[in-house]
Amino acid sequence: QNNCSSNGSPIALSNLEARVEWQGNEIGTFTLALYHGELSGALSAAELRSGYFKKLLDRVDAEKSFDAKVSFTPFGGTNGTANAKIIIRAKNKSESDKDQIISSQVNAQIHVINLKECISFSKDIVVIEKDAKTQAGSSDFTISNKAECGQVKLFLSALPSDTIEISKTELTLADGATSEAIQVLASKGTYPGQYGIQVKAQAAGQATSQALTSLIEKDKILRVRVWDSGACLQLDKYEFDVFDNPQIPDDGFDSTELANYCYQKDASFKVDMQSFLNAAKDGLKWGALTTLIGLLGDSLNKKFGYTHRLKNR
Repeated sequence: QNNCSSNGSPIALSNLEARVEWQGNEIGTFTLALYHGELSGALSAAELRSGYFKKLLDRVDAEKSFDAKVSFTPFGGTNGTANAKIIIRAKNKSESDKDQIISSQVNAQIHVINLKECISFSKDIVVIEKDAKTQAGSSDFTISNKAECGQVKLFLSALPSDTIEISKTELTLADGATSEAIQVLASKGTYPGQYGIQVKAQAAGQATSQALTSLIEKDKILRVRVWDSGACLQLDKYEFDVFDNPQIPDDGFDSTELANYCYQKDASFKVDMQSFLNAAKDGLKWGALTTLIGLLGDSLNKKFGYTHRLKNR
């Protein structure tokens, strides 16, 4: 708010501007936005610099007030704590040749963490062995939150959603804490194979309307492998690398071996291609996908599954 006055009368100010002054290493960028009333439709906004002031408004009327919002965006790969001052100033046109500079400041302490580095799982792969009688099975794992990461809220869901059951779908971990054992259940109808648990995180103070941070990355995937030692069909492996390097003509595909251990009869099998299609949406080339499907067989049904007779050797 412009509370300035001269000789007892409120006065207008000109050239409202701001800059940031770091007290140590610069670890990100501040953005200052001004609003009139509700925080929607900014009147002015500027990404602040440390070397010079950025203009926000040409004029601030006497007794005029604004709502201000400061946003901070850390640099990629940056962790740690830093202090900064946001300096806001304006000019008072004086009768003398020299304008009067009126300034104020806001102190900020920033603690930057990478949630993907804060959260860890007790197991890389959760292995579930199905019971021969009940045809069901379970296993467990824990989640740890590294010290100095602050409180983190986690959201867990199975991938695909109707395949395995998770005992906890939401939990909150304090700084440096480890969760209780989280149970993962494979029911009678769960086919042997590999599934996933998607984990998303929300840091303390993060608005619920903001997008959650996904922890599913190449080095953070929590895999669930359902194993049935008594099943007739056994797959040699569950993960495939179909990266296609344009410079290498003979790559871009992978293979596995599907064996029938019920020697007394032939067996039918079906390959569910849904996971491969989801991978395609996330960047897998359709050419590589088509190659992989072609290796599996000569026809696909409408649900992207492949059915074939597997004969005994």
